[in-house]
Amino acid sequence: MPNLSDLISSNATAVASAGGTWSEISETTISSSTSAVEFTSLSNTYKHFKLRFNNILSGPGTIYFRFMNGSSVINSSSYHTHNIAQRHNTGAIYYSSTGAQNTGYLFYQYTHDGFYPSNGEIDIFLTSINPMAVSKMQYHKNGGIFVSEQNAIVYFQNSGTIDGFKVQQTQNFTGGTMKLYGLA
Repeated sequence: MPNLSDLISSNATAVASAGGTWSEISETTISSSTSAVEFTSLSNTYKHFKLRFNNILSGPGTIYFRFMNGSSVINSSSYHTHNIAQRHNTGAIYYSSTGAQNTGYLFYQYTHDGFYPSNGEIDIFLTSINPMAVSKMQYHKNGGIFVSEQNAIVYFQNSGTIDGFKVQQTQNFTGGTMKLYGLA
């Protein structure tokens, strides 16, 4: 199985070579406990964003994704989610799908012996109707023994103005880096 970091790099190169150019918009380094990271007032120059996670640490808990209008988080029952996950130590595959709800669930981050660092990316499409976020995450035990992967789609049944988003962890993020890119 290829390394997730290699896949992320090759996918970004492939998209860019197909005519688009990725531009780094911001970088957030988490050095103390925080429950959420917000990306607001995003330029309408971009309709496709990519948020990359590098060694994100947290306690065990759920990571949620919410769209924003201005500085306001949009909380409504119009979020729909679909998830698939594989635990490599057991080979078990988990599926879930929910209709309209108010969560924006992306994935559950496990911990053992302290933390599982998470790596991956979220593609965010800020379309005028039904914007969505598609995540590809990988997390592993310190020492690299236990590896799990989870993919999720969160879409928001909406036709309003959206110019930002928020990534939230129920047990707080405690370390790592998030980089946001836009595709022009």
